[in-house]
Amino acid sequence: MRPSIEELASSFDRKGFPLFLEKKTETALSVEETIINAFILLEPRLHEGIPVLLAKNEIDYRKLKKLIDKHRLYNQFGYFGEFALKYLNEPCLRELMEYCHSRLQQPVNISGMADSYFKNLQNKEQKRWKVLGAPSYDSLEKQYKRYSDE
Repeated sequence: MRPSIEELASSFDRKGFPLFLEKKTETALSVEETIINAFILLEPRLHEGIPVLLAKNEIDYRKLKKLIDKHRLYNQFGYFGEFALKYLNEPCLRELMEYCHSRLQQPVNISGMADSYFKNLQNKEQKRWKVLGAPSYDSLEKQYKRYSDE
């Protein structure tokens, strides 16, 4: 069962990426399920919080890998995980990034907008991970510094 956007936003908020919600919804989502569902529900605003969640929470990398495999989210997770490695010295994350890169799919649009809009706007990281509509690493950096303990 997929969570509602309210449950997902509440889970991000409770796990270290504050969204200043008027009303928080109860949810039992694990941090791994929270990350994966942000991709499934195509919620770009929440994508920016994934590196923060990786930094602020204990991650079960086996569970995360199983969920990535189940939903074939190699490109999407790889892009954000690679950024997180700039700040996290986490061997399990590095191993998961290598695994994701070895299983890249066709280009994936993570924005929910038309692909054609992003085709000529990809930077080198987006091309490497075959993602369209992802925030730049500069944009992720601003959010990371804003919400992490760095």
